[in-house]
Amino acid sequence: MLIGINLRDSIFGQIMNQNGGRDFAMGTAVTIRQNYTADDLRRLSRRSCGADWARRLLALSVIYESGSRGQAAYIGGVGLQIIHDWVERFNLRGFGRSIVSR
Repeated sequence: MLIGINLRDSIFGQIMNQNGGRDFAMGTAVTIRQNYTADDLRRLSRRSCGADWARRLLALSVIYESGSRGQAAYIGGVGLQIIHDWVERFNLRGFGRSIVSR
C-alpha cells in the first residue's frame, strides 16, 4: 500500500498487471540538428517579425544549450509535447517557417 492506496487497485497497478509486472521502457530523447547553434537561433529570434516566432527560436536555443525540455517549454510558453513537435519539424525542415504549425 502506498499512502493508503492499494497499488493493485489503482490504474497504475492495473496497467502493470496487464504488462505482466514488467517495467515500462522510457522513450528515447529526440536530438536536434547540429548545423545551428544556440547563438544562431537567438540572433534569428532578435530579427524575427513576431513574438510567437521569437519564442519558438528561443525555446529551441535552450535545447541547444543542453537545457531541459521543461525549461524550453517554459521559455516558449507551451507544453512538452509542443516542444517535441517543434524539434521534430525543425529537424526535418531546418530554419524558416518550418516549426510553425499553421
